[in-house]
Amino acid sequence: MNVNYISPNTARMVSPNGYVVSIGAAGSGKNRPARTPDAADHDDEAPRRRLMTTTEAATYCGLAKNTLEKMRLYGRKGDNSPRFIKLGTAVRYHPDDLDVWIDRNRAITTSEYDSTN
Repeated sequence: MNVNYISPNTARMVSPNGYVVSIGAAGSGKNRPARTPDAADHDDEAPRRRLMTTTEAATYCGLAKNTLEKMRLYGRKGDNSPRFIKLGTAVRYHPDDLDVWIDRNRAITTSEYDSTN
C-alpha cells in the first residue's frame, strides 16, 4: 500500500485494488475508489450504461422534460410510457429501457400506430 501523509493527523493509503482509505480522527475513515476500473479488471462483463436524469432522458428521446414527468405521474393508456427507476427522491432512466420504449412505438404509417401498445 502507498501511504501519503496529508497532515500530522491524517494519512491516505491506496490499496492494490485501487481503493483509498483515509486515516484520521476516529470515525473519519472512508473507503472510496481511487480510480475507475480498467477494462482488464472486468473482461467478462459488458460495460454498464449510466443512468440518465429526466432532462437527459428527454433529450435522448427528443421530448420535453415535462412530457416524461407527466407520463410518470399519470401514466398512459395501456402503460405506454418508459420505465423509470426511483432512487430515494431521484428519478432515473436506463438507456436500455428508453430504447425498448422507442422500439415499441415504431410504426410505418399513422394507421399502423396502436396507442395501446
